[in-house]
Amino acid sequence: MENLWRYRSLGRFWHDGKVSLFLWVLWLFLAFFLWLYSPFLALVWLLIFPAVEDARTGFVSDAWALGIMIVGCFDAMMMGRMWDAFLSFTGVTLFFVLLFVLVRGAIGSGDVILSSAVAWWLSPLSAAFFVWFSFLSAAVFSVVLLCGRKQSLQSVIFFIPFISLGGVCAYGFSLSPWWWETCRLYLG
Repeated sequence: MENLWRYRSLGRFWHDGKVSLFLWVLWLFLAFFLWLYSPFLALVWLLIFPAVEDARTGFVSDAWALGIMIVGCFDAMMMGRMWDAFLSFTGVTLFFVLLFVLVRGAIGSGDVILSSAVAWWLSPLSAAFFVWFSFLSAAVFSVVLLCGRKQSLQSVIFFIPFISLGGVCAYGFSLSPWWWETCRLYLG
């Protein structure tokens, strides 16, 4: 119950008043400024805040996803890969919506929305790696906690930090030449 109270007070801070809008616009402006220097750093900047919010409260504001999607669409448009970004968005969104609907309680709506926003930054192949790596890193983290007896099988794992990690790794790998060379060799 304490987490819910913290989320509501944090939500009021971010959603009410001119200060909240000013901070969100400042966060978004800094992301665009970082994008001019390095799109990778801009994505890291954009994903740090929702990961921390989810890790601390168990909830994440949709305003983060909106900003990530805006800058991701801008990135795709400027790089001339809007169609790839749209395909990634569609595939990741369908996967997470199906998971949300078919396996009740496995993920939350914030996970679906944020992962869909991250997909705008990725190619379809990178999006597949993003989903795989997000789930893999969450599984490894869970196994480590289980082995250390710090959680049980019924414990809840907040997934946004792993979505953030997967998004940063997938985008970072997609920028490196060896990633594309390896994909070309193995996938034809």
